[in-house]
Amino acid sequence: MRTTISGRNPTIIHLEGKLDVAHSLGLRQTLREQITSAEDNFIVDLGEVELIDSAGLSVLVSAQRTADAAGARLRFANLSPAVRATLEVTRVIVLLDLVEPEPLGAAAA
Repeated sequence: MRTTISGRNPTIIHLEGKLDVAHSLGLRQTLREQITSAEDNFIVDLGEVELIDSAGLSVLVSAQRTADAAGARLRFANLSPAVRATLEVTRVIVLLDLVEPEPLGAAAA
């Protein structure tokens, strides 16, 4: 899992690779640090996530709850087909704030 953070207001958190149990702890900490920083507007770009397992789903839900509790805005964009399918099958998709339509450039505007 590779994580790249760029921009401000919104801060874009770009994820690439597998969001699985092997990477979930580090990503959970990174997202928590970002969300509890001075910024209050974030977009997590999931366009290059090729796989997500239950640990990865837990990270996304936890990040959404942390943001909600902190009064920050956290949105998820550019869902890869694999991520979208997993979120829909597990119904986790209803727990997340999604950018729709999904072009990231439109979400940052």
